[in-house]
Amino acid sequence: MSTSVFSFPAFPYGAVPVGPIEAPATASTNPLTEGPRRAGCGSIAPRQPERSTPRPARSGHYLLERFFADEANPLLRRWTDDHFMLKQSVAWPLVLYGDAGTGKTTLAEILATRLPGPIHVTTGAEFRRKFHDACATRSVEAFKFFFAASAGLLVDDFSLSPGDSEGLADTWLYVLDALNELRRPVIVTMRVAPFLNESLPGELRSRLSAGLTIPVRPPGPAARRAVVERLLEKLDIPVERDDLDWLVERLPKTVPGIRGALTQVALTPGATSSTRLDRTRLNRILKPPEERLNARNFAVLLKLVIRHFHVNASGVTGPCRTRPLVRARFAAAWLARHHLSGGYAAIGKLLGGRDGSTIRHACELMERRRGSEPALDEELKSIARQLENLLTRR
Repeated sequence: MSTSVFSFPAFPYGAVPVGPIEAPATASTNPLTEGPRRAGCGSIAPRQPERSTPRPARSGHYLLERFFADEANPLLRRWTDDHFMLKQSVAWPLVLYGDAGTGKTTLAEILATRLPGPIHVTTGAEFRRKFHDACATRSVEAFKFFFAASAGLLVDDFSLSPGDSEGLADTWLYVLDALNELRRPVIVTMRVAPFLNESLPGELRSRLSAGLTIPVRPPGPAARRAVVERLLEKLDIPVERDDLDWLVERLPKTVPGIRGALTQVALTPGATSSTRLDRTRLNRILKPPEERLNARNFAVLLKLVIRHFHVNASGVTGPCRTRPLVRARFAAAWLARHHLSGGYAAIGKLLGGRDGSTIRHACELMERRRGSEPALDEELKSIARQLENLLTRR
């Protein structure tokens, strides 16, 4: 295959390529059958060759397949099948749309890991911000090529606002057309179906509707029960079997909400002892999510964070980006998300008026660091325990 090689001095757009980018000179190749390419630091690495054996019942993918393939989301069943995803006849882009908290982002990331090439990951807000940076540095062509030459693209929370320039929409059209011509996979999540989204230009609505558009709804009762059972076991929370159906109905209806509520239970002193929790105690612990994230509770959380990280409150909520303040700010965002059951937008408003996508990025980064930095994980657990103690006393 003949290739043309392009090199640029700097890539401030996310994943930094390792060496020059090799762009196919023709559209005759199919990335789903090519060997894996090297992933940069903003990409999802390719998965290993297909498995022919079923996944173990304890795996996270198995649990998510039960969630996404229940009666509430019948159209997603085929997309949890590796063999279907890897067919050359699959039409891209795949657009997953639905309300916040339904699991669109989680599903998109899992599907991306099942593709054989490195998938570049971005968000609508990040793409917009870096497009404006490229305009300021007169590097729009390099910016466009960076995304158009990727082996695949995952765009979380795709959106355009009325104030966006025509150049941004034209750039999206260029990237989508280039990836479609090369038959590269594109996965997009958004709140509203593209053909109903009046904020998008007609050409973009057409491009995004050309593939497979699937609504993602909150899990049905059977899937919620499966998620609750798995998390109770994982978090070692003793609950009477007769109370399980009651607990499933008592908890939030989305997977992030269920996970956050049960984490609160697990961090309550004595909740993981051998004594099983009854409905009275569970009711006392499980305050409705809308009552937990408010200015008063967030002030309690912020006080614990600034005391632990030895910073000041105005620095955490302000624009300063020194390393200690960013670390404390990200910790506050993660704790508010997982222990006050806050939405990204609501947390951002309390944390200095920040954008919801910024808060999501902070939470995802802290989640990854927890896995690689045991000391940080212990620090967050310690703050969370103190927070739960203070809130349950009220």
